[in-house]
Amino acid sequence: MKKYILSLILGSTLLCSCVEISVAKESWSKYFDGNTTSQWKQEGFTFEEAQEWTYHFNPSLAGLPDFPSTPHAPYDSMPDLTISKAAAWKKAQVDPADARKWVIMGFHGPMEIAPWLEKGFSREQVKEYIAYGFKDPKIVSEWQALKFTTAAMKEWRSELEANEVIEWVQMGFNKAQASACKNNRYTIEDVKVLNQSGLKPEETQRICGNMAKEVRINWETNKFTLKEIPRWSRNFSLEEATGWRDAHFTPDEAYKYKSFGQKNAVKVKQLCPSGVKSVSDLFSANPYDVAGICYEFVGETQQILTRSTALFNQSGRGFYIDFGKASAPAIYFRGVVKGVGVYDYTTTMGAAKKVPHLTSVYQGE
Repeated sequence: MKKYILSLILGSTLLCSCVEISVAKESWSKYFDGNTTSQWKQEGFTFEEAQEWTYHFNPSLAGLPDFPSTPHAPYDSMPDLTISKAAAWKKAQVDPADARKWVIMGFHGPMEIAPWLEKGFSREQVKEYIAYGFKDPKIVSEWQALKFTTAAMKEWRSELEANEVIEWVQMGFNKAQASACKNNRYTIEDVKVLNQSGLKPEETQRICGNMAKEVRINWETNKFTLKEIPRWSRNFSLEEATGWRDAHFTPDEAYKYKSFGQKNAVKVKQLCPSGVKSVSDLFSANPYDVAGICYEFVGETQQILTRSTALFNQSGRGFYIDFGKASAPAIYFRGVVKGVGVYDYTTTMGAAKKVPHLTSVYQGE
């Protein structure tokens, strides 16, 4: 009886083992062909592990066209992952889901991510630094050692060496300003020379950021100082600026009189050495206070009095203007006038009027 029971137990055990082996074989053969199965096993993968790596990377690793939709996830296939590469990831203790994320970031094996991990960077940090152009963990460490924040690294990216960036920052430049100067062929040493010449940081930035190095040298050759160049070049070409300067205009005066043309501007400056006040200044002035003062003027012709004199209306207020040898404009006048004093006249209704008496200095077109 005991022999019979022992025989049954042994038989059952052998039967179970055979069934398990059969099921295992059936599991592999259902999803993987013989050659692929052999490769997975040689690399030390269990069926479940092989299934998971296939799930995360490439259904074609199964070696069969009908790998089932489950457990296959809706991922784009990544056919560059071989079974041997999967083994390398596994050996580095990186699971399939994480390995896939590394591969998407451009890494093709654990040897490539090792330098980052050795520096203590997480995958998310690596992803961020790569997005900023930093592909070498050593360079990231160098930037961090120089106290660059992640925000600063994002701004400057990896186009320049960290030590060079430090110098730009110390001189008051941001990334855009430094890039503009470099595009205009200025080196850091060139910028230092500009700073040492007495320019303010914003003046240096304006020169090297807006003017090619060769162009700046041309300005200096024409006897413009570094202090003058930003002021003149903002509104004038080198040729224009030279003409206005030689006519004894400052940059501000030249800009103000630019619309007159240089020839007329010289005349206006000679007759109005104290400058030209605005239209609103004239409108609000007492007629007894205008003598000797120059003003801009825009107004409609109210009444022609003689060939060269007329009354003009500016927003309801009257003005008498003498044009000397020129004809008084018949419709409107825009230009520069100079105060003489008070002009008295009587209207057709018998009302006495006192208005500013002006002479024309410049008549616009």
